Amino acid sequence: MIVEDSRTRDPFGIALAIILLLVAAGLISAAVVNKHAWWWLVVPGALIAIVALPGLVKESTPQTPSQGSD
Repeated sequence: MIVEDSRTRDPFGIALAIILLLVAAGLISAAVVNKHAWWWLVVPGALIAIVALPGLVKESTPQTPSQGSD
């Protein structure tokens, strides 16, 4: 017996979170290279990573589509 799984993932949210993580990694790596301005690059990179990681976890787990309460 085949049971259809209606749980889905949001590819737009996953792609957005991965792009934000790449931006954060770029800022932090630029902070390592550019030693005199490291503070101004690490802080935004860390904040972006803090926002992107939970978003990636949330969007990558399969979720059941919500039914409208009409």
